Amino acid sequence: MKNPAQELTLEQQEAINHFTGPALILAGPGSGKTRVITERVKCLVAEHKVPADKILVTTFTEKAATGLKRRLFQKLGTDAERIHITVGRLWWTL
Repeated sequence: MKNPAQELTLEQQEAINHFTGPALILAGPGSGKTRVITERVKCLVAEHKVPADKILVTTFTEKAATGLKRRLFQKLGTDAERIHITVGRLWWTL
């Protein structure tokens, strides 16, 4: 059986392990964004001891937010309840 960490690209590993300041994960469909964000949040809570209620995750759709909540519950249990997961909108001005 493959170790899931071995399947990550270098860019994904860097995003997961980034600790100094906020991070923007921007990628196309099917590129593993939800997995990266889930693993990043898990890393922040479990390894860096960041309180779950200090983490904000913003996605663009309700479907993505629901998927993140489900995956975070699988990874973190009840700590996931304290993570702020929102659906944001991007507004462009000309």
